[in-house]
Amino acid sequence: MMKQISYPLCAMLFLAASIQAQGIRARVVAETTLRVQAKNIVKTLPAKTDLSKGVQLHAKADRSNEATLVTTFSHSPNKTVFTLVESGAGQGWFQPNVRTGRHTILFTLSSPIPVQGTLRIQMAWVKTTFGHRAGGSDKVQVGAHSYLVRPPLATKVDQSLPVTLGTSPLEIRSTSEQWGSNNILTGTFRYECKLTFTPKMPCSLITYGKSCGSTLGGTVFPTREIQLALAGGFPKAAGLLVLGFERQSFTIPKTPCILLTKIAYLGAFLTDSQGTAHWLLPIPPGLALTFQLQAATFARSGGQLLLKMTNGVEIHCTP
Repeated sequence: MMKQISYPLCAMLFLAASIQAQGIRARVVAETTLRVQAKNIVKTLPAKTDLSKGVQLHAKADRSNEATLVTTFSHSPNKTVFTLVESGAGQGWFQPNVRTGRHTILFTLSSPIPVQGTLRIQMAWVKTTFGHRAGGSDKVQVGAHSYLVRPPLATKVDQSLPVTLGTSPLEIRSTSEQWGSNNILTGTFRYECKLTFTPKMPCSLITYGKSCGSTLGGTVFPTREIQLALAGGFPKAAGLLVLGFERQSFTIPKTPCILLTKIAYLGAFLTDSQGTAHWLLPIPPGLALTFQLQAATFARSGGQLLLKMTNGVEIHCTP
């Protein structure tokens, strides 16, 4: 059973050594023009602008009248987060003198293979001292699902939605606008929107055992891909990657190094000038298994064979 699994598993590991993990693809853009206004001061950002690095628009007319729109975006294998904050302070008569113009931001998620996860939608609207001369209209649309904040009737949303990503992008639209004015005191408003996608991780990775001159670590992707990285090996040296299905603790004779898994398969590799090496291992869908990996590199000095070995890495995957 272990040989039947280990040979194709290692073949995928070594053949994919120069390929980057595909992972989940995430993108956020301004679908329409973004706009903030304080009296006659207007700041805009064109439609189709990439917002992946975040943006800040700030219009300030005077000490009492200003409006700001700020976005942030972060994307990692285990979480993707987009935030939008619109705030303003205004003092004036009758007509709204601070506002964020109506705009739509498009947030998309896709994956080369189906990935299940949870999308959390958090929306909140706050105002102080504006009386009735402040308001907003805010909506997040996810497919057929709509989430609304319409002050003063509804000022908060916190909902989680199960979603499955695929090759066709999941489109999430945030459409919002805010406005306010006040007659004597300066009033303020603030709208916050946070969209968080958390994927279900089909595999987990832990390190175990002591290293002997070098280290082995990795990153698990929700797309059933695992990136492995060796650091601290001998530079431009030959090495062996050990794959096994049972932990052990066997001291290599005449060395302080310990073999941490029973050998099921060995694969040869070469390190670069920094003593590092990288691999990508795609785990086929539907395959459940637990296995260990450990790397060793070799060098010669004064007629002696030198050895460095890493800690062990154990990977567990569910179907």
